[in-house]
Amino acid sequence: MEGKRPLNFTNLIPPSIGQQTSNLSVPGNLLLGGDLLLLTDTTSSDAHSYCDYSLDLVFLVVDAFLGVLILAGNLFTCAVFIFGGNLRRSSSYMNVFLLSLSVSDILLALIVIPSYGSHCTGCRHSLSSFCWMFEGGKDYTFLASVFNLSAISYDRYLAVFKPLLYSIQMSPRRVLALLLLVWVLPGMLAALRNTWQHMSDHALVARININYTYILLFVFVIIPITLVSVVNFRIIQAIKKQSRRVKGAATPNGTLAGITLMLRDTHEARRVKGTVACVLVVALFVTCWLPRACYFFLRLSGRPEVEIRLLMKMSVSFLLFQSSLNPVVYSFYRTDFRQAAKRVLRCDGR
Repeated sequence: MEGKRPLNFTNLIPPSIGQQTSNLSVPGNLLLGGDLLLLTDTTSSDAHSYCDYSLDLVFLVVDAFLGVLILAGNLFTCAVFIFGGNLRRSSSYMNVFLLSLSVSDILLALIVIPSYGSHCTGCRHSLSSFCWMFEGGKDYTFLASVFNLSAISYDRYLAVFKPLLYSIQMSPRRVLALLLLVWVLPGMLAALRNTWQHMSDHALVARININYTYILLFVFVIIPITLVSVVNFRIIQAIKKQSRRVKGAATPNGTLAGITLMLRDTHEARRVKGTVACVLVVALFVTCWLPRACYFFLRLSGRPEVEIRLLMKMSVSFLLFQSSLNPVVYSFYRTDFRQAAKRVLRCDGR
């Protein structure tokens, strides 16, 4: 018995996995901040089959270009909402939530592209050992975007379906509470993963991560996006129904006495246009999240990362593309936004 050596199970672990778990990106860390990375020595045949520097360079250029668009468009959007006169004095809180969304888009460009997008999506780079921190930033910005879209949908739901109660239910105190929830909760969820991320038992870390992945994926991504989609579908249906009713009242045979033609009223028309713009922003967000959702499900179903690496990179680029489109939607669908933008360009804050 003295000559029998104890079994060393670590010898059964392939070198690539052993090295991988020494970094942040351990197996099972799949959601939002958990892409399974191969950060091994590039002399390995596995690394050669996974690491593609040409592909990394292509997406780095694409993401950098999208980052410039996001920063330029959303910084200007913030300036319009803050200094745009009527938009700043609007009685609706819609613009407050849109401003919050623009801030989350700006953080997405500043945090995700130069850190996670450049060092944590494939080949090993000089700062890849800090992916545990970069992925936390990505978690935070992506979740903040989801929660901001949820807040916008809630605001528009009240404005369309409960207009008489809007000013009561959307009081300044409640709006402040929503904004705190939108920005504090993502930070808590992103930081929670790091409480066990540096444990020495990498197998335990992997099990905890995969369970946490399921929770985040379904509770804080799939369910909110589904609810947001349903709410905005109902909003569009209500706007169409309202439009048909007003047009019917405007016909020669219609009774016009005592009827306010809401779509011909300037204030009401702007409110409807603003709601449509919000719905389009949400629709773009949901559409651009679909590749990311497909990637998550493929990873959770056990598909090897090397088979869906292109989808992983495309899914991040789609999310960046969506953030660059929001200012275009505001400009195209909102007359008041265009007018405020012109005042900002003329340095006229009236």
